[in-house]
Amino acid sequence: MRLVHFTEPNGAPVGINPDQVENVRDAEPGAYAPGARTVIVLANGFQAVREPRSEVESRLAS
Repeated sequence: MRLVHFTEPNGAPVGINPDQVENVRDAEPGAYAPGARTVIVLANGFQAVREPRSEVESRLAS
């Protein structure tokens, strides 16, 4: 299983399995923890990250 590493809004690292990703969207201001820029929707939930959406999509695709 391949993991792509991102940064949680609190600065902690988080690994995401690209096979579990259903959608990637911009984080709505105020809807997630401060610092969240992108939300990765997974088969079993979601993960907000600091990286911009374009970077998240690019890294998940490679």
